[in-house]
Amino acid sequence: MDSLALSCLILLSLPLLPFLSAANIPLGSTLSSTSNNSSWISPSRDFAFGFRQLNNNSDLFLLAIWFNKMPERTIIWHANEDNHPVLAPRGSTLELTATGLLLKDPGGQAIWDEKPNKIVSDAAMLDTGNFVLIASGNHSDYAWQSFKSPTDTILPTQILDLGSVLVSRLTETNLSKGRFELHFSNGSLQLIPVAWPTPSQYKSYYTSNTCSANSSESGHQLVFNKSADIYIENNNGQIVQLPQRYQLSPFSSNIGL
Repeated sequence: MDSLALSCLILLSLPLLPFLSAANIPLGSTLSSTSNNSSWISPSRDFAFGFRQLNNNSDLFLLAIWFNKMPERTIIWHANEDNHPVLAPRGSTLELTATGLLLKDPGGQAIWDEKPNKIVSDAAMLDTGNFVLIASGNHSDYAWQSFKSPTDTILPTQILDLGSVLVSRLTETNLSKGRFELHFSNGSLQLIPVAWPTPSQYKSYYTSNTCSANSSESGHQLVFNKSADIYIENNNGQIVQLPQRYQLSPFSSNIGL
């Protein structure tokens, strides 16, 4: 049975550490899907970005971010296309270039890339769990960041902009598109069941009802702060707390339906 517990929110309260604590990754750096040890680690070693073997006997790997210190090494982000995980054969390589990230199979054919609209100077795996490509000439500007391209998880200090969608994984070990979608669009947050395996959607399980005809009173962003509080901020700056049943404990590892 699918569970939003395994797919939408990892709820650990993590400190917000300064960006400068990150050890920057220079252009030309590469990773190879030859083992689970090919990764770039955050300064605290809490998070890792790199290749994860799909299972112990597989020659397929995910390009992912995971909790590095937890025994389960839970994945919190993975490269995907159209809500399907990108699978890299053993021997694939990821390279950081001035144009972004390029994932190639063992034969040198591109199988996934991330090309932001800014020139990249370097990259970093931050202690917040955010992997960032840093814009050339301005180290306070991110050309791309995993926090702005979520898959099935949000973390403390992460903000979802309008248009963001989180899609649950099918099972704990199968990262294919699952039975729930979390949409933040038109000013409201909606949790929508999906008629899996079709893309058809059922009536929303929950809606924040923060869409307003008055645009200043409509939802602008969903904030998950470092204290593990989740709320919607309207265009006028007003804070709208989620109902108590949807508030998230900083010590809970899941939220179920």
